[in-house]
Amino acid sequence: MNGYYERNKKKIKDNFKRRYNSDPDFRQAQIDRVGAYKKKKAFERKLLKEKTKSYKKIWRKFKVKDKITACCRVGYLANSLERTTQTIRKWEKAGFLPPTIRFKTQRYYTEAHYKMILSMWNKTGNGKELEKFFQLIMREWNKQYKVEVK
Repeated sequence: MNGYYERNKKKIKDNFKRRYNSDPDFRQAQIDRVGAYKKKKAFERKLLKEKTKSYKKIWRKFKVKDKITACCRVGYLANSLERTTQTIRKWEKAGFLPPTIRFKTQRYYTEAHYKMILSMWNKTGNGKELEKFFQLIMREWNKQYKVEVK
């Protein structure tokens, strides 16, 4: 079922481009809106970094498959990737990231998770190529844990 915006996507996009190029007030309003959004996100990342620094224990020990494993919370991973925790949760829910360990209501990433995700993030230019990032993660995860993909 296609909605109005999906049916008229090209027309709306063309109207936006035409107005952006011809109307200086509209263009400035869009530039200001995007600038305000970027400032807001930068401020959120700064708060997240400060919050993460304030954690007394970043890594906790859990027993996973009869082995003691160091695990970190989703906020620490999000901070390392310069993303919000909501983004990481959405990626996990969508199946882009491997499943996590859960303790009560908290998500924990094992050290292996963390290192793998961070190395793939750096390989893809700090997430500039998100699709490639997700593909690399799932390929590496399937290789490590011998998961068959059908």
